[in-house]
Amino acid sequence: MKTEFYNIGDDNWGILMVYDYRDFDMIWYMLMSLGMPNYKAEKALMVLSRLDTGMTYSVFHETMSVIFISQASSPEEWFDSLMHELKHIVEHISEFYQVDPKSESAAYLQGEIGKQMFPMIMRKVCKCKEEGW
Repeated sequence: MKTEFYNIGDDNWGILMVYDYRDFDMIWYMLMSLGMPNYKAEKALMVLSRLDTGMTYSVFHETMSVIFISQASSPEEWFDSLMHELKHIVEHISEFYQVDPKSESAAYLQGEIGKQMFPMIMRKVCKCKEEGW
């Protein structure tokens, strides 16, 4: 399992990115520690155990989000899952700060998150090329 942490904006919204995981007990523990109800965590584990999926869970009172990206069938599918989850994070942060998710401010927020994640994305893509994924 790999994790990355990003601190976004002046308001310090934290994003924990979890990917390349195989330890579903640890994922369960993380979901429980975030305060996710059992029935939702069970559903989340079913989703996250499949290829080419992801999930975002935000804890608004902690101003943080966690992105889970499952194993993927290709680099393109992994990137697609990440882009999908980034959309949800931008929506969550925009909702919390009462910013129109269709606004230029929300677009800049998505760009800021992408810039911070760029080194991790490049490491992942380069590793995939080396391994012939």
